[in-house]
Amino acid sequence: MAERVTVELVDDLDGSVADETVHFTWEGKSLVIDLNKKNGDKLRKAIEPFVAAARPDGTVQAPAPRRRLSSISSSGKRQNAGAGAATSVIRAWARENNIEVPDRGRLKPDVVQAWEAAGRPGA
Repeated sequence: MAERVTVELVDDLDGSVADETVHFTWEGKSLVIDLNKKNGDKLRKAIEPFVAAARPDGTVQAPAPRRRLSSISSSGKRQNAGAGAATSVIRAWARENNIEVPDRGRLKPDVVQAWEAAGRPGA
């Protein structure tokens, strides 16, 4: 048996059929409201002079948590590289030992294994 489901947005102000969902932030709260065209235009017209006079707040979002570099140990199990050794530290060590490494991105498993084999701190 076929089934068709229809979702209809309802204007949160007047209960009519909504045309859009508006996302905005007010006093630190992320908000969302469904509005028809008339109410959406009304919201934009009301806030327009304030937006024009405003300035960016300079807030920088926190970076996403970094994943630990992993490698395959001699036993064949995946493990975290250096149990906390920063890739920047491993890169510096590799360069000092004439091992080519990229400035960014993942380190090749053989570089991490060489780091661990050298008995580096955190290995």
